[in-house]
Amino acid sequence: MIYHFTLSIMFESCPVIILLVFLFRMQLRIRYVGAIYPTQLYVFYDLSFPP
Repeated sequence: MIYHFTLSIMFESCPVIILLVFLFRMQLRIRYVGAIYPTQLYVFYDLSFPP
């Protein structure tokens, strides 16, 4: 019963976590735009954190 309850909580909070991760990634990309080498940071960031 407890296992099913935690599983349902995980499934309900999953979209929220995905949204937070997406917003965090966008914030990092926007911050990288003002960097010295934006393209290299873009590639490095995309490879280290796949979507």
